[in-house]
Amino acid sequence: MSSPRGLTFDGNGNMIVADNSNHRIISFAMYCPPNATTTTLPTPQVTIPMCQTAAWNQSFTVLAGSSGNAGTSSTLLYHPYSSFIDIYGNLYVVDNYNDRIQYFPRGSTTA
Repeated sequence: MSSPRGLTFDGNGNMIVADNSNHRIISFAMYCPPNATTTTLPTPQVTIPMCQTAAWNQSFTVLAGSSGNAGTSSTLLYHPYSSFIDIYGNLYVVDNYNDRIQYFPRGSTTA
């Protein structure tokens, strides 16, 4: 990362970071160490992992932007400052030097 800015988490506990000087939004997947316990809730039977000591992978996925490439198109960012993921998984990015908020539908790299 280079000049990381805003930090947020999605509904699955993945850590989302605005990688400012690399002009991208990246996601680090959360995982639970082997000592995690689970809880089963009453009907409907839902198992929820109880992760006492959450950890995040060192590798990441680029959610928006392009590594090291700034720009003004709908697929590029220019010094993103922060991001937000709504309950539907849509990504909103404060695209600082482009003076705009970009909306990326869930799973899309095009705003």
